[in-house]
Amino acid sequence: MGCEPVGRSSPLVSHTAAINQRSPRVRAFFAALLTVLWPGIGHLVVGRWRRGLTVAMLPALVLGVSAGRVVLFPAWGIMMFLRPGTIALLLLANGALFAYRLIALLDLARLSGLWHRQRPTWQRLVWAGGWLVLFLLLALPHVMVGYGLLRWHRFLTATFPTGRTTALPASWSTAPVLLVTPAMPRQRLSPTPFTRMVVPAEDGAGLPPARELAPPQPTNEPPATPTVPPTAVPTPVPTPVPDPLAVALDDGRLVLLLVGTDAGPGRWSARADTIIVAVADIRTGRAALFGVPRNFVRLPIPREFAADYPQGYWPDLANALYTAGLQRADRFPGAVDPGAAALASSLAQLLGLPIDYTATVDMGGFVRVVDALGGVTIDVPRPVATWLSPPLPGEDWRYYEIPAGRQHLDGHQALAYVRSRTGTSDYDRMQRQRCVLAALYRQAELPAVLLRLPQILDAVQGAVRTNVPLDALPSLVELALTIEPTAVVTVGFTPPTYSRGWAAGGYPIPDPARIQEAVERALTDETVPPAETLPTACAWMP
Repeated sequence: MGCEPVGRSSPLVSHTAAINQRSPRVRAFFAALLTVLWPGIGHLVVGRWRRGLTVAMLPALVLGVSAGRVVLFPAWGIMMFLRPGTIALLLLANGALFAYRLIALLDLARLSGLWHRQRPTWQRLVWAGGWLVLFLLLALPHVMVGYGLLRWHRFLTATFPTGRTTALPASWSTAPVLLVTPAMPRQRLSPTPFTRMVVPAEDGAGLPPARELAPPQPTNEPPATPTVPPTAVPTPVPTPVPDPLAVALDDGRLVLLLVGTDAGPGRWSARADTIIVAVADIRTGRAALFGVPRNFVRLPIPREFAADYPQGYWPDLANALYTAGLQRADRFPGAVDPGAAALASSLAQLLGLPIDYTATVDMGGFVRVVDALGGVTIDVPRPVATWLSPPLPGEDWRYYEIPAGRQHLDGHQALAYVRSRTGTSDYDRMQRQRCVLAALYRQAELPAVLLRLPQILDAVQGAVRTNVPLDALPSLVELALTIEPTAVVTVGFTPPTYSRGWAAGGYPIPDPARIQEAVERALTDETVPPAETLPTACAWMP
């Protein structure tokens, strides 16, 4: 028996031919999928090496340069996302990259011949569905990135004042009452740098008038001396408006007033429940958090209220000064938060430091921010038990028990921890507030913040009121990144150390001289006692 030669009509030949006909299409679709992952790889799969390398090189070069820049200058990547103009450029770059990847995909489809093959209708539908899936896979990342950039841009412009004219109003230019001691040289405490600079009007108003020249007299003889041309009046050069942060750093320090109010559902008004002054000294690289008791009385009177209180001090509690600022908002024209403006004007005199910017958050905002960050982990030295009033609409009073030891707290638990006065005092609560704030700062790592960015934006937008100018935000964040947590000192101005007596009702009267001395020592003296140094875990000194 001999073997019959396999002819053209043999089943084996037909099956092999069918595989050969299908394999180019499968290989082309696989190459298209790789092109979606990175442009140019699909061209290499189908054998177009030169074109594939050329197409893949451009995005690789851009990505490599950007990654190298971020590695060498970590703050550069953060600064990019704090400028609305840069975000607009990133939106354009995102669209350009999508177009580039789409062109690479269509070019691969043309080279692989998928558009020129005749197929049955059902095959065309299947391949059309496959290409639609590829297109969606290609477009989805760019849609998500574009949406995120638009949302971030909207957050920046809605939360931070825009434009140079939104710096602190002129009424904040309050020269602090300086009590100079040998431990606190005067040159360290320069006056408030918020001096408004006036740009000359374009019509020349206020400029010296040009010299009037007598009209020339007709004569038949040439003049004996050459005619002197009229003296030209120089064109006025407008005085440049300085960068807001540069003005704030004129004295070498950046001072931010942080106010936490007790505003919430069912409350008639807002009072300053938490008063913390954060200071960064760019000359020493040190920073400090100063806690001001809310029950201080006889704070220096804000200049805006001086006519109403001839005795020269605020007669009520410090937390009520915030409420008074809200009720008399007309005294602080242009202020984002008149209550914080009133406190800043007073505390600038008490601490001997001009308050550059303010930021205010209410109870609901605090809860949302902590939850958006994933909670906060602290070491609780003593158990805390307290009732908490509803921070958010639709909530009721709730009872919280926080045991001693390492605890991970959500937003409501953290609020109960920092607000509790059950079995403790206002001064213990101040220390807990500063510790939780420091713990949030330490635990807010960049990767985790980026993953939770949508929740953080939702929590912060509308919950935080600040007058930090948008164009100063990049430099402000860059300055914050240069400060090591171990270089941060926390001091609470608690009695009797920082008081000079007691008012009726047992409320402490602050001692400005001792407070200003402590401020200067915390920012310049590297031998600050360990008890005042920021702890590695949240604990307070009883």
